Order: sequence, then C-alpha cells, then structure tokens
Amino acid sequence: MKSFLVVVLIILLCLFSCSKNEQYQKKNINGVEAIFNKNIPSDKNFKIDLKDEVILDLSKQDTLNQNFSLSRMSDVILDKVGNIYVLDDRKSKIFKFDSTGEFKKEFGNKGSGPGEFINTYPGRIAIIDNTLYVTSRDHQKVVKFDLDGNSIGEKRFDSQRKFPRTFKKTGKYICGNIFTFISDTELERELGLFDSNFDLIQTFYKDIYDMREKNLSVPEEVSLAVSSTNDVYVPEYSTNSYKINVFDMKGNKKSIIQKNYRAVPYSQKELDDLKDLYGQYQMNVTGKMKNAIEYIQLDKFDRLWVLTAMCEKSNTSTFDVFKDGIFLNSVELGNDSTTFAYFMEDKLMFIDFENTIIKFYNY
Repeated sequence: MKSFLVVVLIILLCLFSCSKNEQYQKKNINGVEAIFNKNIPSDKNFKIDLKDEVILDLSKQDTLNQNFSLSRMSDVILDKVGNIYVLDDRKSKIFKFDSTGEFKKEFGNKGSGPGEFINTYPGRIAIIDNTLYVTSRDHQKVVKFDLDGNSIGEKRFDSQRKFPRTFKKTGKYICGNIFTFISDTELERELGLFDSNFDLIQTFYKDIYDMREKNLSVPEEVSLAVSSTNDVYVPEYSTNSYKINVFDMKGNKKSIIQKNYRAVPYSQKELDDLKDLYGQYQMNVTGKMKNAIEYIQLDKFDRLWVLTAMCEKSNTSTFDVFKDGIFLNSVELGNDSTTFAYFMEDKLMFIDFENTIIKFYNY
C-alpha cells in the first residue's frame, strides 16, 4: 500500500512540475481554440540568418551615377524576381531598380489622367499578379501599371467606405485602412481585406479617430496578415493585453493567440516629443500607455512576427515570433531607430525612410 502511494505521489509531483514548466496552454473557449503563451520561448535557439546583403543608398544619388532624382520616399516594394520599386509621393513618380540596385526607369506623373496620381502623404504601392497598384488619395482611385511602367488602367471608388486610403500587400491580398467622416472632426476607421481587383472581401476591425486629439491608445495605422492557407491574423490594439485573433476569410473566428504582457508606459521625454509634434496641428495628446502590439507580419514560412511595445526607445525593434500560435522566441531586428523591418516576397527588407536607405537579405 505504501509503495502504491509513493508511486502516485511521484506521478502527481511530475505532472505538477511539467505543467509549471509548460511554455503555453491550449484551451477551448466557446468552440474556439485559445493558446496562452508564457514569456518562455519554446525554441531558445531560434534565430533568423541573413545573407546576400544588397544596399541601396538613395541619399547618395550624386555618387550612384544614376539618372534619377528622389524627393521623398514614401513606400518601397519588391516583385517576385527582386526588382525594387520606390514611390516618391511628392513627385508622383515610381522609380524602378533591379535586384542589384541599378536604376532602370521611372514612371507615373502628377495629375488626374491615365497613369497619373496625387497623394497626400503617405502614398502606397503594392504588386499582385504582375500588376503594380498605387493610391491616388486625392481622386479616390487606384492606378494600375504593368511592371515595365506602362499604365494599364485604374479603379475609381464611388464611396469612401470602399476606398483603402492606405494599404499594403499581405499574402495574395490587400490590407487597407478605410476612413469615413462621421462628423466634422471624427473619422470612422475600418480595417478591410481586399482581393486583387480591390474589391472589399471583409472588414475585421473598426474604431473612431478624433482629429481634435491624439489618443495614444488609438494606433496611427492598423494592419492584419494573411497566411498561405488564408488564415487572417488580426491584433487587438490594447494597452493592457496582448491578443491576436485568427479568422477565416468570412470573418469567423478560428483561434486566439495570447501572451503574458505587462503594460508599458511612454517615458516623459516620449510624451513631450509627441506633444510637440501634434501640437503643431493644434491636437491635444491623451493617454500614457503604449499599445502592446504595434504591427504584425508573416514571413515566407508563415511564422508570425509581432512588433511589441518597448520600455525605452531602442535602436532595434523587438519582434515576438510565433508558429501555429506558439511563441518561439523574441528576435531583435535593425540597428538604428529610423529603420523599419518588413518581410516582402521571399526577402527581409530594412527601410530607412528618413535617410532613404534600403537593405534587403535572403534568409
């Protein structure tokens, strides 16, 4: 009898110990799988290996021996063979470079006619099925080019509720922010998913943007990410919880990804800088806490990269990396505070909009 009790006790102790050391737990909540991740990496050796660096420094136009003139870089994209396209929204021009960084051509013009566009900063571009799309926010349309820079049409939107004023490519789709005036000072913002014809498939998020104040808990731009299996990842923008909902294309919730999180405040210097910035536009700044999640993206292996709030302003960006909802590890990307990291096609790009420098790598 004593031997039996000893065995049972050992088993119970083992089970208790194992549960304490788990990196995550899975639960079923109203028929939806919820994965609760602790801040313990499930793969402590996980890292990303970068190789085959290409640097395009557009700040050195006079030394590049290239016949182009850039005014303001507002967006950068790659096509499937590695050609680089840079949007200059001041000039309403798109500059094309090959995969080695050699300048090839420029196309686009300022105006309202075919192949012409005008953008209030920021303009955006995307490539789907060998067609390049660029916003023309001032005309509520999207202009189309082939990859040689030939104008091949446009799509005009008859309603604000259908027009993505800012967008980016994710998977085979377009993620776009739709803004609709609901009063003289308030905008309703919806996060929509669009097909390759820029027809709205589904909306996944909605909030109200008050132009009289800058509420720090309301993000400047919201985004989602679509996997190769058409799972749609949508973060909950919150200052006190870390959660990402996963939907199908029709908006049905499939699962929930959560991770332990401690609220992060803005420093006094950051608050003072923001008050100076938005004070130029007569906007009051409210709130003191940072959103747990800034933005999300997927790499070519369908790993989810989540940019998280940082306690101090850092020269690097820290991403939490997940696979199938499970936290793998945290990875720092970039080496200065003006650089943004993006997974695009099969490469990782670092874009410094302030200093007009682009770096991209295989991984």
